[in-house]
Order: sequence, then C-alpha cells, then structure tokens
Amino acid sequence: EVTDFSLAGPIRSRTPTRLSGNTATTVFTASGATAIASIICTPTSGTPTCTIEICNAAGSGIMKLRAAQATTAGTPLIFNEVITLSPGQVIKVTSSAAGGDMDVLGTRGVATAAAQLR
Repeated sequence: EVTDFSLAGPIRSRTPTRLSGNTATTVFTASGATAIASIICTPTSGTPTCTIEICNAAGSGIMKLRAAQATTAGTPLIFNEVITLSPGQVIKVTSSAAGGDMDVLGTRGVATAAAQLR
C-alpha cells in the first residue's frame, strides 16, 4: 500500500517553539484533520539529540518520526515527509539538552489527494 498526498495552497507556519527543557514538549495540536508538510528542529547550542513523535490527545505516543537523532548547533534537522494528523493529535519534540537548546518550526498545508492503492 502506498499513500500519496499533495499540498495545495499556501504552506503555513507558526512562530517557532523554543524548547526549554529535556521533556517532551507539544509543538503543534491539530484542531481538525491537518497535513504537516515539515518539522524543522534547530539546536541553538551543543549537540543534543532530538526525538519527534505523534501523540494522541491524552499525550500517549502513537509513532516516533525520529528517535534520538543526533544534531549539531545551527544545523537544522528537517523531517519533510507529509503526515496527516487526526483532530486532537499532537506533535511533541524532545531535546536531550537539560536547557532544551532547540527551536522547532512546523509547516502545514491542506491535503488534496485521497489515498491511492498501488
């Protein structure tokens, strides 16, 4: 099974979220079905690892998109595979740095293509 998506219209982004600790931080909450175009995590200092995950509304993990990915200050870690969140699902990011030391930006659009089986 393969699912293809395309995004139409403007890609939107919010103000980046600055992580301030080493616990999972919610960086986006879907109020309706939402296509996420990319998640960009940029360490502000050091070499923290970065974990990106999708969680349900209660905060339980559903899927890790990146697990303890090595990063370097000033070099963005870019996850740019389109994912679709259901209403209430959230994206959480965790830095291994005690002070967070990471800025996170998510971009989103509108999914326009239905799933296609091949």
